[in-house]
Amino acid sequence: VDPGTEWIAVVASLACDLDTRETNIGEVRTALARLGIVPELQELVRALEEAGMARGSADADHGVRVRSAF
Repeated sequence: VDPGTEWIAVVASLACDLDTRETNIGEVRTALARLGIVPELQELVRALEEAGMARGSADADHGVRVRSAF
């Protein structure tokens, strides 16, 4: 499965806290796992970076911050 950038943006945005409009990559992975999708961490970071929702690092872990697209 190779979901488009827009699809990842929607799922990641829904995983964000309503007050802060942010979450971390671990929460996004948990939301995706509930849908039966378990991407590699680096692939997910790359997709969120492409959507402009996260800034990754070479040693990205579950602490990478993700901002809501909406």
